[in-house]
Amino acid sequence: MTTPNARITASPVPGQRSAMRGQVLIIFALASFVLIGFVALSIDTGFLMAERRQVQNAADVAALAAAKSLFDGNTAQITASAQSYGVANADVPAGNVVVNWPPVSGAYVGHAKYVQVTITKDVEKFFVGAMYTGPWQVAATATAGIDQLRANIAMLALNPDAGGIRAVGNAGISATGDEATIMSNYTLDLTGNVNVSASGYVNANDGFDTTGNITVQGALGESENTPEVPDPLVGTLSAPAIPNCPGRDDAGISVSGNNSETILPGTHVFHGDGISLTGNSTLNIASGDHEFWFCDGASFRMAGNQRITKGVNTRVTMHFIDGNGLRLTGNSSWSLPRGEYYFVDSNVEYTGNSALTRTDVFFYFSGDASMRSTGNGSFGFTAPSTEVYPGYLPGILVFADWNNTETFRWVGNSGTSSGGAIYLPSATMEMVGNSSGRIIQGQLIADRFSFTGNANISVQYQQVIDLSNPRLFLVE
Repeated sequence: MTTPNARITASPVPGQRSAMRGQVLIIFALASFVLIGFVALSIDTGFLMAERRQVQNAADVAALAAAKSLFDGNTAQITASAQSYGVANADVPAGNVVVNWPPVSGAYVGHAKYVQVTITKDVEKFFVGAMYTGPWQVAATATAGIDQLRANIAMLALNPDAGGIRAVGNAGISATGDEATIMSNYTLDLTGNVNVSASGYVNANDGFDTTGNITVQGALGESENTPEVPDPLVGTLSAPAIPNCPGRDDAGISVSGNNSETILPGTHVFHGDGISLTGNSTLNIASGDHEFWFCDGASFRMAGNQRITKGVNTRVTMHFIDGNGLRLTGNSSWSLPRGEYYFVDSNVEYTGNSALTRTDVFFYFSGDASMRSTGNGSFGFTAPSTEVYPGYLPGILVFADWNNTETFRWVGNSGTSSGGAIYLPSATMEMVGNSSGRIIQGQLIADRFSFTGNANISVQYQQVIDLSNPRLFLVE
């Protein structure tokens, strides 16, 4: 008879328990082997990935170092520079750092402004070597080069070895407009109570040398080691061809007192003598095209309260060759005729309360020619917007050719208010005393700038000359 709710217990078959234990041990052993394999593989793979990152960083640095040698013009050092940085940062032999200039693969194949570096590194095996005996290595490639970063440069000092932008006293330098930038390929050398400001950047290649109460402020930043900006117009702007003076010699024109004189359209050639106005005299340049030649010491001189008038359609081309140039003194005031004014070993000089003004004019200075102002003299011009001669860039107001190393100087209370670009690639622009300058719409480019005393200059940027900063870029 069976008792209700009784528990029936089955006894294991003899040997079954030991068999089950054996199976568990086998499964555990197999699982442990697989687990250890995964752990080993993860260690080797993790180390491989870490080495890959190191090698990529080393390739990036090596490519930038090679590109820097290219940027500096030291092409013989491109490979050595890349290998030096590659070896130091990837811990590989120099033979594992392969340099290609120009690149042999990627988007920059054949581009001479770019350098490609590939680094290969053998990676140590920890556990994977028990199962895999083949190569275990990583490789990384990087490409770097020189590219142009557009910059709205309102004032540029080109000389990389001397001069720069120098200001002493209570001088003020400002650049306004669309991200307007002040740039010196050398230094900003500032002493006294000097204020330098820009709506863009204030940059120098060789640092800021400051003494006194100095403010340097760029709304977008300041940099003391910006790469040099090369002369933007070499190979783009051409110097005009200046013919020799004609052989003929017209009689000089001299007007004095309250007298007047009219010059009719045509060609006017002066050797030795030129045009001289004194007193309250009046000179009328009749409507039409005029070509003037002032040669062998001849000049155009104005002194006193004289007046010059011109016709509605008067246009002139004036050549001052080996002469005394264009000279204004006293209370002279002249609204120049539209046209071109060429000075070869001759100067523009205005002193006292004299003033020169006009729209649509171009000044060219060659040899020892320059422009100088003292006292309360001033000028206000606007550059031509169309081609003046083959190779001219519209918008250039003043151009001193690359062989001209003279100083263009404004002294005293003199000043300028003009539109266009002043381009003095080998010459100095100097302002002394209370002189002031304001390029209403334009750019200033010179070998160097010097501002002393209470001199102030303000440039309202408008692009005439396309300027860019060369930079090193890691591109791939």
